[in-house]
Amino acid sequence: MKASAASFMLALMLLLPIPSTAKTAKPTPSPSHIPSQILSAKTAFISYAGVDNPYFNSRVTKFTGGDPYGIYNQFYDAINKWGHFQLVSTPADADVILEISAIYTPGIGSPILHLRILDPKTAVTLWAFYEELNMSPQGWDKALSQAMDDIQLVATPTSPPSK
Repeated sequence: MKASAASFMLALMLLLPIPSTAKTAKPTPSPSHIPSQILSAKTAFISYAGVDNPYFNSRVTKFTGGDPYGIYNQFYDAINKWGHFQLVSTPADADVILEISAIYTPGIGSPILHLRILDPKTAVTLWAFYEELNMSPQGWDKALSQAMDDIQLVATPTSPPSK
């Protein structure tokens, strides 16, 4: 039994892509491929889906400035500072829901900052992003910055240059 689990883990590791240290620009999705609800959204509700692992949850305060809800609070502040959406206090008043969470599976890899854009009426995921979350203040700052880049990419896309 142990040998088959080890074989499975080895096969999984061989199939996973090796991250590159070179910074590459993310491709811009075509505005015609982005749900119109995201493009037209003026209001947003920010939802915190939490951290899925108790061990990782206990470490969150170490890289978000001592705040146990730092993932939510810092994301909320970044979205508010961006100014693209008017933030509302209930999902019913929002055009979209921005759901932030962190996922960590020990032994599989780095924690992941997960951001979903949801339809407030149906709870359907309209778009989702996953960013590697290194367990350090610098890693958190980088993941938050990347999450903001992600949402800006789909909420305010630029048209490709005309030929």
